[in-house]
Amino acid sequence: MSDKQGIVVRLHDLEGHTIQEIARIIGCPVGTVKSRLFYGRHEFKEIFNSLGQKGRPGSVH
Repeated sequence: MSDKQGIVVRLHDLEGHTIQEIARIIGCPVGTVKSRLFYGRHEFKEIFNSLGQKGRPGSVH
């Protein structure tokens, strides 16, 4: 995940900022924040899922 996506995901999902607040904080349009949040979450999900597939023996998939 890019740093720009990571910052947006962290601010929104972990710190609880609204999309409008994030746009103001990082100085970019609301649409850009939404895009970074969408793609950042997608990439996080892909990474998380790939870790599960490489999991320990007996792990549930």
